[in-house]
Amino acid sequence: MKRVTKILTLILVAVMVLSVFSSCAMFGTNVKKYRASTAINVGDEKITVAKVSDTFYNYYNTYYSYISQGYISVEQVFEMAVQSLYEQMIKVDAYKKNNQPVDHALSNFCHNSDYLALEEAEFCINYVKYLIYTSIDDEVETELAKDYTFEAEEAEDTSRDFTELEKVADYASYAEYLYAQNYINEDMDEYLAEYYTAGLSYDVSEDKMVAEYKSASQIKYNQLKDRYEGSEEFVSLEDYNEIVDDIFDKYVSSIEESYQQSLEEFLVYQAEDVVASMVANKYTYGFYKDLENEARIKTELQQRWEAAKADAEMGYLLDDDFETAIESLGASSFIYSIPAQYADSYIFVKNILVPFNAAQTETLNNLAAILGDTDKNSDEYIAQRNMIAAQIVADDFLSTKDEDGNYTKVEGLFKFEGGKLIINPTGALGAYFGDNGVVTAMDGKTKTETVIELMKQYNTDIGQHTSLYDYVVRVDDPANYTHKWVDEFVQASKEVAALGENTYSICVSDYGVHIVYHSGKVVADVPNWDEMTTPGTVAYRLFKAFYAEEMSELVNEAYETERDNYYKTLITKTANLDKLAEDSGIVFDFEHTIEVEEEDAE
Repeated sequence: MKRVTKILTLILVAVMVLSVFSSCAMFGTNVKKYRASTAINVGDEKITVAKVSDTFYNYYNTYYSYISQGYISVEQVFEMAVQSLYEQMIKVDAYKKNNQPVDHALSNFCHNSDYLALEEAEFCINYVKYLIYTSIDDEVETELAKDYTFEAEEAEDTSRDFTELEKVADYASYAEYLYAQNYINEDMDEYLAEYYTAGLSYDVSEDKMVAEYKSASQIKYNQLKDRYEGSEEFVSLEDYNEIVDDIFDKYVSSIEESYQQSLEEFLVYQAEDVVASMVANKYTYGFYKDLENEARIKTELQQRWEAAKADAEMGYLLDDDFETAIESLGASSFIYSIPAQYADSYIFVKNILVPFNAAQTETLNNLAAILGDTDKNSDEYIAQRNMIAAQIVADDFLSTKDEDGNYTKVEGLFKFEGGKLIINPTGALGAYFGDNGVVTAMDGKTKTETVIELMKQYNTDIGQHTSLYDYVVRVDDPANYTHKWVDEFVQASKEVAALGENTYSICVSDYGVHIVYHSGKVVADVPNWDEMTTPGTVAYRLFKAFYAEEMSELVNEAYETERDNYYKTLITKTANLDKLAEDSGIVFDFEHTIEVEEEDAE
């Protein structure tokens, strides 16, 4: 049977923690003693009936639609659960056989927490607490919503975000950076920073957790009160806390019913899964941690680059496809070379678009209709459009929205002078865009960085915020060539091309006002192989993709060797696993599940 892709342990933990309120017990026999019994031995590690049962339950729910449609059987799902567990435990057991435990404040918190660093063990506890606390948050709001109407919580708008470079420099190596991502969760960090600034306690007793959760009651209560849309008096803080107590009681009861565990036991049980995942990651880290230091990496990257460059240049020559390639650059693109005939043809530009509002757009459309100017290019139409453009009011996207959800409005960015639209010298942009295309940088920033900051503040053409390359515009005048940009934008680009790099021009199209900034001439990418681990460089992009490929191969080969060592002799089942399958009506062949497939064997 072809193996189905496994689900990450952290996702499984999240599913279990967040589904507690449904109070659905597992299948078959689930008394506490039975759940704690061993189902599978993997070296010195033991996989309990509970782990198999709960993992199967989560997989079953995840793949239910496929099961119901006959694409996958319940037996296959059970096999997936068993396979994912013993594969992880092989890594855990192997890691422990070659490493010593670490003594710290959380060494004895749960099984194998002494094989993590303190900050890693803290992450495991914090992560499970975070899931529990956010689950309580949701349930409290659900309960209050029975009597009170709340305005929908506004989702964080990330559409305007610029792509941030990976913070590789914060770590001793790229491998260390990759490993560290296993215990970084930005959503959790933001939640803790907002509600639990002092951090979370190691104490996981029920009383302490309830008190810890309620330490943020005032903040959470105020936020709900701010979203309350009714006219009647909102619930008091005292009554809110009583509801929290009731919800916690319900949560604890659900855990006892579903898992026969106390809240403390449940948290430790879930933390053990996260710990096991972390230890397994430490096992794989051992195989790739020195990969970037191998001399062959740079040589192979150079060879790959030269081969790809030769292929691209042959395509430019034989297929005449340079124009298509350069005008459709994407996240996986490289500019391998610039044919001589295109040496001065293209430039990179950034665009700050401040748009017409709906009323202004309607006015312009009505004007074009009155003039019979379907192409909107008559002198009268353009003159009126420029006059209206001077009245554009921009949104300040860096401002805080008001109670109606609107950003601060900024007037006077532009003015009509001498028969043309210009940047208003006394307006909010006047300090940065001067006469003759001159750009003045903000303190401590380059001119390009300054334009990026202004894009964050005013730009509505947000597609370029996450683009690897800036817009590419052709600025020579070849015959039979059609631009993909509006004519006004092309003309502004030609103006900055004549002025030189780091200059700007302003134009008006039917979209609004464009501030076009010349960020550089389009030239070939040239990898600097000393910058392989420097995000944002050509060499880094090549290295990152190659590293992922090599890392996967290294880890898979190492695991297959390890798995062969464990096969049949170090992986054994107990009668409890058979009982679990039988109680669930599942026909299960354990030997087949752990069998090394011929295609994997060397």
